[in-house]
Order: sequence, then C-alpha cells, then structure tokens
Amino acid sequence: MTLGGINLGASDAAFKRLNREVLMIIGRPGHPLMKEIAAVIDADDRCSHEDVARAVAACAGRIDDQTGQRARYIEKIIYSVPHLPKPPE
Repeated sequence: MTLGGINLGASDAAFKRLNREVLMIIGRPGHPLMKEIAAVIDADDRCSHEDVARAVAACAGRIDDQTGQRARYIEKIIYSVPHLPKPPE
C-alpha cells in the first residue's frame, strides 16, 4: 500500500500507518481542511474487498480511545477506475 509515493507496507500494520499519515496531513480530527481533501482509493485486481474497506476506514478516521467517539479525518473518498496490476520490472 502506498500514500503519495510513501510505501506503507503490505501487512496489517500498513492500515495503522495509513491512518497516522492521513492524520498528519489533516492536522487534527475536525480540521476544516478535511472537508476539502479527498482520498482516492486506487486498487488493482489483486486487492481484496476487505482490504479496500480497511483502507477506506483508515482514511475516514478512528475511534477515540478516551471518548469512544468517532474522530473523523476525511469525508470524501473516491474510487479510481479499476485496472490490471503493473507487470513486474
């Protein structure tokens, strides 16, 4: 998984890293900037529906440990046109 050219890995930890990176971009949950930013999910045909859903959830926010409330990050999530994976180099 990548975000803006940053390789986040391919394990479960990649979704946590994605969530942290998105938070660093918006600054804080509820920031006005989050209404202007859109996340584009660009998945190839090897990507499972579960992983796409986890990526969407990571971009959308997290549950605050202290309050139990949803901390929203990005509201606009767009899916790119599906494509075949790039051949190995």
